[in-house]
Amino acid sequence: MDDAGGPLGRYVVLDLTGLVGQFAGKILADLGLDVIKVEPVSGDEVRRRGPFKAGDPDSEGSLTFAYLNGGKKSISLDIEHPEGRELLARLIRRADVLLESFSPGDAERLGLGEAELRDLNPGLVTVSITGFGKVGLRSSQLAPDIVTLATGGILNMSGDPNLPPCKPPEQQSYYFAGAYAAMAVLACLWGREADGLGDWADVSVQEAVAVQEHLIRAWANDGQNIPRYGSQHRVIAPASIFPTNDGFVSLYVSFEHWPAFLSIWKNHPADLDDAEWRSNLERRQDADRINALVSAFSSSYSTADFVDMLQGSGIPCLPVNSPRDFLDDPHIKARGVFQPVTHPVLGTYLSMSFPAVHDGTRLPVSPPPRLGEHTDAVLAGMLDLDPLDLELLFARRVI
Repeated sequence: MDDAGGPLGRYVVLDLTGLVGQFAGKILADLGLDVIKVEPVSGDEVRRRGPFKAGDPDSEGSLTFAYLNGGKKSISLDIEHPEGRELLARLIRRADVLLESFSPGDAERLGLGEAELRDLNPGLVTVSITGFGKVGLRSSQLAPDIVTLATGGILNMSGDPNLPPCKPPEQQSYYFAGAYAAMAVLACLWGREADGLGDWADVSVQEAVAVQEHLIRAWANDGQNIPRYGSQHRVIAPASIFPTNDGFVSLYVSFEHWPAFLSIWKNHPADLDDAEWRSNLERRQDADRINALVSAFSSSYSTADFVDMLQGSGIPCLPVNSPRDFLDDPHIKARGVFQPVTHPVLGTYLSMSFPAVHDGTRLPVSPPPRLGEHTDAVLAGMLDLDPLDLELLFARRVI
């Protein structure tokens, strides 16, 4: 395969993941690895997941698929078919990395268990992404996003303290796990340089959730159970979401900001000038009263004016952005976060780039592949199949 992606482009990744794992392949593709999405002949199930361009449920118009698979290649291959499994085995012999998120038992049923993969390619790096990991008491249990958020502990502290736990939007646990899976791939590839042997990384979505922040560690090490606080900061007030006359702001006023905040807040209650209120602890213990007073203060300003006023005095305060606000933010535009890409169904659209600037330059962003767009090129290039071979495979619905 080509090395257009720079030094990492020499690594070939076979991505057999579903929704739970495709973010890992996206990160690797963004970093320049040659990521090949192996899809069923009917297309990956994420292609049928909305939202869709202009509301049209065309499998090539899934914005979810477009985001998670930008920069990858696509081959269609029926791995349930014996010939399809043989072709996959031949690809595995030539690949550097296999990403998979098979349901428990499916990898072994398809001849893709750990032992079989090592026989096919001792240098293969295999990363499995499943809800609870490949081994353990829960390894066979189903684990959609809400389940891993719940069992990972983060759901327990999410939301209003007077209401049941609140699930974060989208599939946050899958993104956590995908990021760790991508790091595991790079670490295993680095380790392979020493002896040429690949490793198997077993990524648990539940564990990827649990390592965020310190809620699990606080209980494990000190018996502390961090309760739900909603938007209120655990130890500081005012530090929460506050209304303006046209939106909301996120405000953080610690002890070092408190004097400057009072100087801006001209009609604040006189008792707040007392020295005791400089303490984070004192203010946090009376957060309900302080938050109510600050809400009345912030509500008399527009979001832009309130942010400018507080930032001008060195007080952390920024708007709660809608998607439109984020896209229109001059800071985001100046950093070149979004790049235009062109796709035959999606047309020209903006795609978010990798969230890092390398030596002043953004990594390039590419559109997602159409279903099977690279099947012929990949199979011919990696397996030396000729046009007649490909035509026969197509006729038998293997590809």
